[in-house]
Amino acid sequence: MGLLGAISFSLTLVSLIQIPFSKADCPITSAVSAGPSAILVKWEPYEKASNYILDLRVTNNTDVAPVLAVVDALQKTVQGLRPGTNYTVTLKVLKFFDVVCSSKIQSCTVPDTPQITSGVALSSTAISLKWTDVPSAQRFYLVIYSQRTGAKLNLTYSTHEAVVRDLQPSTNYDCFVYSANNAGVGYASKVRTVTTLVQPPDGIKAVQSGRNEADLTWLPVQDVLMYRVSVQGTRNLAAAPLVYNVTGTSKHLTNIMPCSEYLINISSYNMFLVPSEPSVYSYTTNSDSNPVSSVTVDYSCSTDSVTVQWMPVQGADSYKAKAVTDDGTPLSCTGSLTSCKISGLSCGKSYEVHVTPISANCENQVNSTYATFQSVPCPPQNLSLLRSCDSEVILFSWGLSSNAQVYKAKSIDSKGVVQECYTEDNSCYFTQTHCGRHYYFSVYSMSGSCNSATSNTVDISTAPCIPQNVKTLADCNSNALVSKWDLAEGALNYTVEAFGNRENGNYTCSSFSNSCSFEDMKCGESLTIYITSHDEYCSSPRTLAPVAETAKTVSKTVAKTVDNTVAKTVAKTLAKTVDNTVAKTVTKTVAMTVAKTLAKTVAK
Repeated sequence: MGLLGAISFSLTLVSLIQIPFSKADCPITSAVSAGPSAILVKWEPYEKASNYILDLRVTNNTDVAPVLAVVDALQKTVQGLRPGTNYTVTLKVLKFFDVVCSSKIQSCTVPDTPQITSGVALSSTAISLKWTDVPSAQRFYLVIYSQRTGAKLNLTYSTHEAVVRDLQPSTNYDCFVYSANNAGVGYASKVRTVTTLVQPPDGIKAVQSGRNEADLTWLPVQDVLMYRVSVQGTRNLAAAPLVYNVTGTSKHLTNIMPCSEYLINISSYNMFLVPSEPSVYSYTTNSDSNPVSSVTVDYSCSTDSVTVQWMPVQGADSYKAKAVTDDGTPLSCTGSLTSCKISGLSCGKSYEVHVTPISANCENQVNSTYATFQSVPCPPQNLSLLRSCDSEVILFSWGLSSNAQVYKAKSIDSKGVVQECYTEDNSCYFTQTHCGRHYYFSVYSMSGSCNSATSNTVDISTAPCIPQNVKTLADCNSNALVSKWDLAEGALNYTVEAFGNRENGNYTCSSFSNSCSFEDMKCGESLTIYITSHDEYCSSPRTLAPVAETAKTVSKTVAKTVDNTVAKTVAKTLAKTVDNTVAKTVTKTVAMTVAKTLAKTVAK
């Protein structure tokens, strides 16, 4: 046949495959989203088909390059797509060099993943959440999980913020959100933990203890160390109320006007000194009452003594103050005025101080009242830190100190931001930490007005932040693909992954800076890009970056997508079509000519 005959046969074959031929008997069975940047396409087999070509184009938008894939199977997950975007999926069946059948179907990718940006407790039963807006999302699914009871709430919103009510007080709630559209539900956001405020106290009572005095009491709230008491007279609501921070469950009120009405609001502070919503109590004073004394104590840590003070009682000649430890050992002092000092106190003890008025050598036990205090405890020991790489919550714990009432733990991050935690327990959950920062923790114990020395310092880092502003550019002249991003706080190195549609089309590069280069890349392809930041121990969430499009124009993208793999396939098919003698004479130039012509046919 000779070389000229072989060339003539090849050109005839090329002209044949340029003639489009379509049937409706090669249906696409399904095309569903496999993530925010991928669609899984499945189809029925076609008898004696050589190859299949998938052509995915953004619906009603010719400015975006199509994404092509050549496969020899009956399904393909096509990567490199845009989140929340409608695509026209076209299946083309090749029989040797002819497109013998084609079919189309509409599909859509799911939206990108939102992230919760704000989580705040509004009260003991309500929280507020905000998350990043995803333009392609039609709705958002908010999931709230109670760490205490395991109860789960599933809520749906059309906006990117929510107020959730009817929750439990003093409860940690793990919150995460999904975006969704007609294609399905996207990936879940990172978990955000929000703690509701403690509940306000109940059982408020006020009893008049003198013509201008009253004793206010309320029931304790579990784990509450301090209360906010606000007293407002109804005669002049424009005047500022009197506000007190009280560490017990009672408050002696002075300067109370007789025959007056007062509105009393009492809130509970949580361990971060954030007050709850108040319980409101209305109190009306009486015109006449028998006065009694109130007792206050001023403990001096430096002199191991306590100064006891009380309000004078009409008719009393003198007073006796007695301090008793929890083991029954008494210490006392007497005075005729309104104070006296008790010395020789022991450390690490709990004391109860009684003041009894004395008249004509008779102690009025009925009017005896008391106050309590504790001597200074020791600083906490056995400090430890616990944190998980997939959460920014840090658990700081320590050993209990003898007779300590309260612990004040403090964290200082690498940017100087300070957080403090008050607790009766020997641990604190620090939930308002920031990614990529180093934290230093210390704690001291408190008893009454005395503080122990500060403990030693322990430190730990949170997982690095998610890299932002990722951009990927192609240099077709050097077959290189370069990704750049803003440096992430706390990150020591980065990993960038690229997923294409060609055989062996997955790439990975690592970098200690804010850029990374992929070598030996071919132009004419769209790639899904993921980026992850790392430190010595943790990694940020694997984050989807914008799609990398290595084609400069639509026509060039189509031509380059049918790559060497297609060229080799055509060459092998041609070799099978003619005899061995002709196959040997068909040079690589002819095979590549056929491949280029096939690429033009696919583009049509």
